[in-house]
Amino acid sequence: MKNRSGLHQYILLFLVFGLAASAVSAQDVFYWENPVLFSPGPARFPVSATNGNLSVLLWQESHAETISLSLAVKTPDQGWNVRRNIAGPYPYSGSEPAIASVVVDSRDWILIAVGLPSNETEILISYDQGTTFTATKLKGDINSTISPRIVTRADGGYYLFVTRGQEQSLSIFYSRSHDGKTWTDFVPFVTDTRLKLTFLPSHTTLRSTDYVVFQALTGDVRPTFQLFLTTSSDGGLTWTQPRQVTSFLDPYVTTRREPEYFDNQRPFINGYGNSLFLVWERRPSNGNPQVYGMELKSDGQIRGEPEQISPRGVYANYPVAIPVKGRWTVFWFDNRRGQNRVYMAQKKGVDWEDVDLSTSSGEATFARPILDPSGLYVFWQTQRASQSRLVLLAPDTTVAKPP
Repeated sequence: MKNRSGLHQYILLFLVFGLAASAVSAQDVFYWENPVLFSPGPARFPVSATNGNLSVLLWQESHAETISLSLAVKTPDQGWNVRRNIAGPYPYSGSEPAIASVVVDSRDWILIAVGLPSNETEILISYDQGTTFTATKLKGDINSTISPRIVTRADGGYYLFVTRGQEQSLSIFYSRSHDGKTWTDFVPFVTDTRLKLTFLPSHTTLRSTDYVVFQALTGDVRPTFQLFLTTSSDGGLTWTQPRQVTSFLDPYVTTRREPEYFDNQRPFINGYGNSLFLVWERRPSNGNPQVYGMELKSDGQIRGEPEQISPRGVYANYPVAIPVKGRWTVFWFDNRRGQNRVYMAQKKGVDWEDVDLSTSSGEATFARPILDPSGLYVFWQTQRASQSRLVLLAPDTTVAKPP
């Protein structure tokens, strides 16, 4: 039952400060239901995907050192349909690892990649919106194979990125497929010997081009993590030479502005219209990670200036960016209120304004926004009674929108 006094809780971004009429028309108003527990049981490490018609949220449920995968699917004007234990159990030891990624292609196929303890990777494909799945296993090698990331190529095929090696020697490998069932052998994604510890690739597309941003350890005197961009226009047969996108002088400090004084990690890149938007964690020497963002042209060059999006001084993690009503909208979590909470930001004028989405729901991490024709849905992970659960913040479709 909804609490009518709090039902129409809303977030009004981009207030009018006597600006021109064009600024008024750019305001975004979000109306939300109250946050509710979404996962029926324990849940960790949510990941999401959508093609605009079919949306998927995937998460892990662990019991007695085994992991099962559950998911929820949604189509426009329908609610979320939860399907538990669609795969697994997968054994693990020690701390629970994040083992899966998911993508939805233009045909409404759902593909899930799962990293197995045997260093193999399992590919699960559903042709019926998650009701049933078929499985294919890809061979590993003697090195650990972790963090599988499956994505849709610009030409409609698929890439699978994995990280192989040991703690001090990690490298990105990738495989290609046209149908999700037959895959090429894994080959190194980065061949530049100057780039060490390459991992955490993030992929997007614009028209016929694939873009991948990844982090790598560079520098001999002062090694730091920097971000690099590479592109392909032939379905991943060839890639451009990786180009450092964090080579700028930081605009928010007056000393030690050079790239080697900053670590840059967890990139997330997305494409929309004719531009790309990149967000990531950027940490100065002896400081906390902040969320930074920059717009890139289709040729990969920076458009404008890099921007700090999260407030200075907070400990900000795991940024994600999606276009909402044509505006880049950024989500992350930080600890400015003593515990982690999920924030959403849009740009107002020259500044970014953020709002706490998680309100009083307790510890909140790993924001996963999903935009479909019904509105903007935001999921996150929370801790309730020593158990991790998922929370849903859904759009309030009952309130009358302002004229």
